[in-house]
Amino acid sequence: MESSMFQAPLAISYLFTTKEIGVQTYIANKLFTFPEQEVDFYLPQLISMYIHIPELATLIFPYLKQRCIKSAEFSLQVVWLLKSYSSDAHLTSKKKSDGTKLKTLILSDKLRPRSFHDREVVKHPLTAPSPNKKAHQRSQSDASALIVGQASAEAAENSSTCLGDLRSGRAFNTGCTCFNTHRGMVNNLKGRQTSCICSAPRLEGEVQFVDKLLAIGHLLPEVSGGKEAQAIRLRAEIDQINLNLPARVWLPIHSSSIPHHVLHISTAFSAVLNSKDKAPFILYVEVLEVDNIETSPVPQKMLNALRSTKSEENLLTNERPSPSNTSQNLATMLHSNSMGMLYPYDNDDCWTQEDDEISQQYVNKMKTDRDTISQISLESSDSRDMMVAAGDIRRRLSSAFSDPRTLARRRDPEDPSANVLSEPWMDKVQRIRDSSPYGRLANWRLLSVIIKCGDDLRQEMLAAQMLEMLQNTWKDEKLALRLRPYKIVCLSADSGFIEPVLNSVSLHQIKKQHQMSLLEYFHANFGPPNSEEFLEAQQNFVASCAAYCVVCYLLQVKDRYATSPCHLKID
Repeated sequence: MESSMFQAPLAISYLFTTKEIGVQTYIANKLFTFPEQEVDFYLPQLISMYIHIPELATLIFPYLKQRCIKSAEFSLQVVWLLKSYSSDAHLTSKKKSDGTKLKTLILSDKLRPRSFHDREVVKHPLTAPSPNKKAHQRSQSDASALIVGQASAEAAENSSTCLGDLRSGRAFNTGCTCFNTHRGMVNNLKGRQTSCICSAPRLEGEVQFVDKLLAIGHLLPEVSGGKEAQAIRLRAEIDQINLNLPARVWLPIHSSSIPHHVLHISTAFSAVLNSKDKAPFILYVEVLEVDNIETSPVPQKMLNALRSTKSEENLLTNERPSPSNTSQNLATMLHSNSMGMLYPYDNDDCWTQEDDEISQQYVNKMKTDRDTISQISLESSDSRDMMVAAGDIRRRLSSAFSDPRTLARRRDPEDPSANVLSEPWMDKVQRIRDSSPYGRLANWRLLSVIIKCGDDLRQEMLAAQMLEMLQNTWKDEKLALRLRPYKIVCLSADSGFIEPVLNSVSLHQIKKQHQMSLLEYFHANFGPPNSEEFLEAQQNFVASCAAYCVVCYLLQVKDRYATSPCHLKID
């Protein structure tokens, strides 16, 4: 077990098969030494063992506890897997399984990092000093930090009643303001870690966001009137969610690869997918890529009529600012870009001499790097206030929808998603970015997700794991076989998120919408048979089709439908 070959896959396998308590304990401790990404791949198996093998639950718990304290994202992954695999969560019996107990512990928010402020309060309690005895005098920065903590705690308490209420506009806001204060923003600029000192719920905002999306998935199958009626209802529900965005929420399917905050969900491109009984739907979500999901400030809400902040040239005067007013200038700039929180105290109380030095460094950085402030300036060459009117956005939308490529796509009333899915991904990204008030942010990204309710995705998640393992094996052996594994996140026993495969269309849609064979579709999209583009597409198809044929043989997939990879051909 000390060999370099003993990695996470072997550890998980041995942990399941061995019965020796000493070996099990050694392997459980060995989990701490593996890269987190490797262990996360086998997290479903680890959680399954935690639930169904009581003697392993005690050994695995320290690792899960440490990871949950470290990351809110990991905490929710564990919660959703526990919900998916636990069978006693709905029982009223007082005796619960280890899995249900762990889920309750995580959702109670007891597994969270202990903030620096908590340690300081314990070490230096606020007591009145004795007049006859010298005592520790709390500095202004200590006192101001306590004021921030008290105000943040009050905001968190007031926001707790709004969680989950889409009419409030703060359904996903836990009330924590620690990361959007001036101190938090300065720390973010300096690359320093900011700790939450208000004890606001760490997970509830994301839990509510996911629950609202799943509620739509359970609602749509009950909507009568066909796909068109379902699409209309979907957009109405998405509009309700958008009223509460941006927020410190994320898409679990993408958060591990792209840390982000959700800005807005595109209603125009949301679509109900073709399904006989269920109503899975696809969403295209505007996000802002961030350094840290938990600590990075949440961007300010923007409307169609955007008023930008002053540009960099207006922030910096022609003369070098004096050190005495540097902190005041930076505080004004940060306040104009914050979420607009109101505090019952003067913001200058939280400013210290150390912050003056940070402010001066930031001002110097802006002088040498003109692109630093690009996110808060619509036109860096003009120091005047700028307006982006709603009419300009409407004109861009009208121009985009009049594109010949858009008009060429045929719309199928029975399958509205076909039109959305057939558009090239980069074209879709550009159209949404041009029409979005958030499109000018430097770290703006567009992500997509399929939400499916009413089906058990646990087997599909296992199949996706096996596909990725086979793909990695063939890649290591340099075999000309290509698979496209996609991510699946199980949120419960009958719901989950699925990663869409970009720039792809199903064989069913090709035959139904275009009324042509697969070979004819290749000719129409990639050119004549002897063209370089067609030959490359044909080679890619052969490598992919051959790979899935091998998968069907190895896994004994008894699929004999016309769309089976074994039955497809283009020559």
